[in-house]
Amino acid sequence: MKIVIADDSSVTRKIIIKMLRASGINNEILKADNGKTAMELVEANCKDIGLVLSDCNMPLMSGIEFIGAMAKNPQTANIPILIISSDGAVENIKQAYIVNSNVMGYLIKPVTPSQLKEKIGALLD
Repeated sequence: MKIVIADDSSVTRKIIIKMLRASGINNEILKADNGKTAMELVEANCKDIGLVLSDCNMPLMSGIEFIGAMAKNPQTANIPILIISSDGAVENIKQAYIVNSNVMGYLIKPVTPSQLKEKIGALLD
């Protein structure tokens, strides 16, 4: 099972990967620096994707637009999603859950390894 990390910050992607590895999660990781690329990755690998970690604020296609597009595509509609974003605005959090019913959590950056492990462990079990 592959994990997609969609975040426009390469530093954030590296930190998340480091936290996943430290938690014993050694799944193949696909990286995207915007929502459009993330959607292309998810569509191309939909049968192998077990989890998407997405930021909200990204260029070309925001995280909310990306997860909304996932919900509309029957091949990607059931993939679990965890939002990891610096945007903690209540409206944006609500919007994430509205546009895709497979949003399983919303973590606000900076995320600790224990927060990530707790959320992802529940999704991967």
